[in-house]
Amino acid sequence: MTVSQKDKSIEHLRGMIAKMKRSGELLLPTESELISQLGVGRNTLRSAVNELVQSGSLEKIQGKGTFIRNDKTELIFSNWAETEFTDVPLIQEFIRQFESTNEDIRIISDSIPYTLYVKRILQHLLNNESSDIMQTTPFWLQRFKHLDALYPLSGFSQPHYIGNQYQRALELEEIDDEIYAINWSLCPQVLYCNKRVMASAGLDPEKPPETIDDFERMCRQITDASDGDTYGICLPLDSFAYNYLQLYPFLMALGGGFSDSIGNLTIESSENVEALTWLSDLYRYSGAVQARNINDGRMLFSTHKVGFLLDGPYCRGHLRRLSGRGKEFDGEYSIALIPKGPSGKGESILLSHSLAISRQCREPEKAYKWIDYLSNNEENSKRYFDDFGMIPCSRDVLEKPFYRTDPFASVLIEQLENVSIGPLKHPLFIKSLPFLLQIMPGIIIEGKDPKEQLEFLSEVVRIIARDKTMIYL
Repeated sequence: MTVSQKDKSIEHLRGMIAKMKRSGELLLPTESELISQLGVGRNTLRSAVNELVQSGSLEKIQGKGTFIRNDKTELIFSNWAETEFTDVPLIQEFIRQFESTNEDIRIISDSIPYTLYVKRILQHLLNNESSDIMQTTPFWLQRFKHLDALYPLSGFSQPHYIGNQYQRALELEEIDDEIYAINWSLCPQVLYCNKRVMASAGLDPEKPPETIDDFERMCRQITDASDGDTYGICLPLDSFAYNYLQLYPFLMALGGGFSDSIGNLTIESSENVEALTWLSDLYRYSGAVQARNINDGRMLFSTHKVGFLLDGPYCRGHLRRLSGRGKEFDGEYSIALIPKGPSGKGESILLSHSLAISRQCREPEKAYKWIDYLSNNEENSKRYFDDFGMIPCSRDVLEKPFYRTDPFASVLIEQLENVSIGPLKHPLFIKSLPFLLQIMPGIIIEGKDPKEQLEFLSEVVRIIARDKTMIYL
């Protein structure tokens, strides 16, 4: 589905309206100024403005200009979902459906690219321009709570909602026994297997690796069978914080990790030394050495240059876009459970896309109506799964044939039985992450002594733990 110039203009104007409302402005720029800003023709602009007038977002006053209407409760919804795949106006469809049954509420989408999201949200907070509702992840929830930016939601959560979710998923929403977000969809990491690359290396594309040893052997076989331009895996090793979580399942498979089950730090453990040594060897013999981030890996996978990719279900949409083939590319790969380590388990990191209400929201009850609509509407969940890959949080819904018989969803559901929230809930993890990201490339790429580097990191974390004033953004 392609997006017309008119639709693009409407979305640009919606974003402009959201920003103007934050600053208290109501008068839109002149028609000439808008034509210049949007880069469209006069007829296209007028058509877009007229549609927003008809929908009640704008009003024209003769001789004065076009103004933002403010006769409904307007809630600004900051999200990155709308920026992920620009040819799927799914969020706008949800907004139209919601507003049709909630006539006193208007949702304004403030769409922000994922890589800029935290920075932009923090700018809003510092400038006292906070959104009413925010899409977030467990990775960011601690930061927003630290800044007292979140409205507690325990009073809104119903017993059925709490009892119908996976326990690990519920833990992602809580901070100090208070719920600060409602899960929208679940994102367990899984292993993507490129069927064409596997077949070219003499591997059975219908038999993914079941153990870490199988995985390492297959990665090497893929690399050895190529002419030097195809690799077993791309390990994300740049400074983007999320990349560490893409490596974490390999640490868990070999018994390592940031902390143990009761929160004790295990940074300098022998298991972590073994896991990082293993990753370094994997990178040296089977890794795409010219690629350093997860987007590089997705691009190589979508062009059949990488055999395996450890990623979340949302990667499905990225692969469709990067391959240029849309949903047809779904048949080029399969997904599998995380390979098992010596413990006999293949643990995945569980993330979620969740929804939170800003502390500055003036109408939290109405804001929660939007959250409830997104997270508990079964048809919406199906659409979100189809376009974005994530599965709903309700156990009851996931038990239905639609998900249990879908090859993609069924693997995600099976992986949910063996997931970890890893270091996400540890109070020192986010504070330690900048230092952790500095040492990982040195160990894996440059071959620095992992024991020495981990001992250094462990001492840094102890210093951070003693410094109660350290703020992390």
